[in-house]
Amino acid sequence: SAVAALDEASAALPESERIRTERDRVSSGAVGPREEVPEPEPERPKEDVSALMSMSVSLMDAGDLKGAMRMVDRALAVVPDDPEVNCQKARVVLATGDPEGASFLVENALRRNPGYPGLHLVMALSKEAKGDQRGALSEADRAISAGLDTAEAHRVKGRILEAMGQPAMAASSYARAVALDPDDHDTAEVLARQQVASGNLSGATGTVSRILRRDPGRFSAMI
Repeated sequence: SAVAALDEASAALPESERIRTERDRVSSGAVGPREEVPEPEPERPKEDVSALMSMSVSLMDAGDLKGAMRMVDRALAVVPDDPEVNCQKARVVLATGDPEGASFLVENALRRNPGYPGLHLVMALSKEAKGDQRGALSEADRAISAGLDTAEAHRVKGRILEAMGQPAMAASSYARAVALDPDDHDTAEVLARQQVASGNLSGATGTVSRILRRDPGRFSAMI
């Protein structure tokens, strides 16, 4: 019998705790050998979302949109509701020439993160790409009002206002962008041109002087 066989094995190997345990289990009426319980697979470490986001941004800047999408999708697999990761996903989709797809992603992300300023900025970019200037301006204002006081946000608002034929208001937004990023001479040049267009010649002169002080070889600033 199974008990007798286990008794013999236990006598031959008295130090075997496993054999004694099996003998006791069979004696108690358990049927058949004990099933081996597989050890659980070790949990895979979560990916570094910050690193994935940095790689996605770098690849997008380099023009590798497929690579950028792969990186942000990996980040989303870890933190699907993170607003910044969703912002990056929408930016990559927008860069592929799909403003409708980007808008759809932002709308879904805003349901989970209502009022998040970065999402409103990407929505502004999406609406701008679709030619909806008023909608884009509204979204840019919402982003800035919600606390997104960044050079990019003010550049976007300035660009929209410029397209709407509002040079004085555009100049105000560009001026804030330049104040936040003094090394952005491209935006400073646009600021000077909007100041000229709005009749603020002294302001334009001051802007050009500041550009040339910081970058004396920038002759394109001579307007």
